[in-house]
Amino acid sequence: MANDSVGLESLQVNGTVYDVVGSCTYQIGGPQTGRRKEPKVLQGGRVVHTVTWREPYIEVELSDSGQLDTEKLAALADALVIARLVNGKSVVLKEAHVTGDLATNAAEGTLTAHFTGQSCEEVRAS
Repeated sequence: MANDSVGLESLQVNGTVYDVVGSCTYQIGGPQTGRRKEPKVLQGGRVVHTVTWREPYIEVELSDSGQLDTEKLAALADALVIARLVNGKSVVLKEAHVTGDLATNAAEGTLTAHFTGQSCEEVRAS
């Protein structure tokens, strides 16, 4: 049975709303769960333990109906990115910028934007 409460409803970057296609992935960030600390031997034989951290990000597929300014999007710095999901949750990424290529699929009129930030949180619907 299909679930009608999944998908991406809207994307807002510094107050500007972008047309979305519906694809969104995100990661809250922080230390990787389920992994133990990894031992690392320093010069002189001292052993320390390191923790691997996950990158906080939001990746979305945007619609380009001819009005999307990709240069402006690529130049973003310290942006506030809010992805509103159909299920009522919001994902908030702070101090974000676009990483990677903004490769455009001309046949579909879409491009994928990968926003990386300093912190990301999932806000549940109340």
